[in-house]
Order: sequence, then C-alpha cells, then structure tokens
Amino acid sequence: MDLVRRCTAAFERNSNIATAFAEIRPLMAPDAEWIEDPSWPGYGTLRGPEDVSRYLQAQMDEVWESVRVEFEEVTDLGGDRALTVVNAHARSRAGIDTELRIAHIWTIRDGLLQKLEWFLDPARAQQAVEGAE
Repeated sequence: MDLVRRCTAAFERNSNIATAFAEIRPLMAPDAEWIEDPSWPGYGTLRGPEDVSRYLQAQMDEVWESVRVEFEEVTDLGGDRALTVVNAHARSRAGIDTELRIAHIWTIRDGLLQKLEWFLDPARAQQAVEGAE
C-alpha cells in the first residue's frame, strides 16, 4: 500500500499528469501494463514506463491544459492489489472543464507497479474486483 500512496500523492501534487508520472516512473516495472477503460477515447493498453510517459505527455500537449486529481478512497484489497476511487477535474486546451469520478485497480509485484487498470465507472471496478476474488 505504501507504493500506491506514494503514487497517489504524486498525482495529487501536480496538475500536469505527465509531471506526476515522471515522479512515479521509477516505481513502475519495466514490463508494466497501463490499461484504460474501453469506453475512453483512444482506449488502449500501454506497456512499460516509456509508453505511458509518451502517452501522458501527448495528452498534456494536445488535450489537457490541467488535470487535478483527488483520491477519495484507497482500499487495500489484500495481497498485491489496491483499489482507488478518484475525483478528476480537468480543463481541456479548448477551455472546457470536465469532472470525472473514476477508479483504478493497482497490482504490485516485487515492490513495483505491475498493472494499473482504469475504469470510468467505479462500480465496474468494484465488479472486476469481486469477479477476481
């Protein structure tokens, strides 16, 4: 859980998600997966810190002016997994404000982030957790 808390703190401190990721990049396994919700525009699975870094930098360069996140809930799922629920407040480069309540399932292996799964609906994340038990 310490690794998850360190990662969440980095994202809460920064309104630029690429800058936040630069802080947590050393905590990510070289073969880690970053899996976005299938309903997210441009959905995909990124592999490794370099792919995630490029993707987040492109998001900040092309889509978002700022992204602020507040972690509403951090739940230890036991073993090597955690669930977080996040309130995200973003402003697009076009000046449109967006608020989302999203969730992540974190998988830790050997002290590093192995997988981060994004869900636009926290209820779907909870269903995924229950289905994996």
